[in-house]
Amino acid sequence: MYVAGEMGVVLVSSTEVHASFIDSLQQGTQVAVAAPFAIYACLALFIWISFFWFERMSKVAPLVGIVGIVFGVAISMGALRFARVWIPPSFFGIGIAAAYVLWT
Repeated sequence: MYVAGEMGVVLVSSTEVHASFIDSLQQGTQVAVAAPFAIYACLALFIWISFFWFERMSKVAPLVGIVGIVFGVAISMGALRFARVWIPPSFFGIGIAAAYVLWT
């Protein structure tokens, strides 16, 4: 079970699960991992948006990629903070890198 705590999202196991589960239910800090379909749909949408901006701003495409990665990490952290859904931020970096390679 994934539990949000002082050190971020932590996967707890064995007897720690019961205490952490009860604590997370009481405090409302339980975190769900996004469904694979939602993660891949978000990644595909992000790649298409990246293609659009790479084409529109081709002279500063590396800067657009960096801004895209920062924006993707912000989306991931916002989903964790406000919706308690974990979307791995590394997917956004991998998606931007793949989009840039395909675009060039």
